[in-house]
Amino acid sequence: MERVAAAASVSKMTVYRHFENKEALFLATINRHCAQIYDVEMHAPARTREEASEALRAFGWTFINTIVAYDVMALWRMLVGEVQRFPEIGAHFYDVAPARTIAVIERILSGIMPPDEARGRASAFMHLVMGDTHQRLILRKSERDEAMPDFAPQIELAVKLVMGA
Repeated sequence: MERVAAAASVSKMTVYRHFENKEALFLATINRHCAQIYDVEMHAPARTREEASEALRAFGWTFINTIVAYDVMALWRMLVGEVQRFPEIGAHFYDVAPARTIAVIERILSGIMPPDEARGRASAFMHLVMGDTHQRLILRKSERDEAMPDFAPQIELAVKLVMGA
């Protein structure tokens, strides 16, 4: 909380007036980051396979650019460290980030395939897009600028596999 207060140029007491505790601050931070790209309703169901492929490709890049932002990667690392002490943070994060990511992809696919199939493929797409490159970034095996080109083939392969028969 001291680092947050210093970064915001306010007193620690001011931070506590807005956020009851560290957990509340963390949840607010997660919500702020996730609300920016996960408005499910703004993504229309695709009418054709070509339209779905284009929408998945575009969303894949939006998703990647969001999750590899420096502050988001820092948040991810912090989340992993805090989830043991605050399990509800992990559950909340899942609901506002991975689950909503899957919901967006599922909505895109919902116009061209049955719900169960769209859901399974949506989950697979998210994980394929992240792939090993995201793991390397989170674990600091690679730097962001050197890793970014590796996402292009991952996104293309994810589109191809998810849109396959």
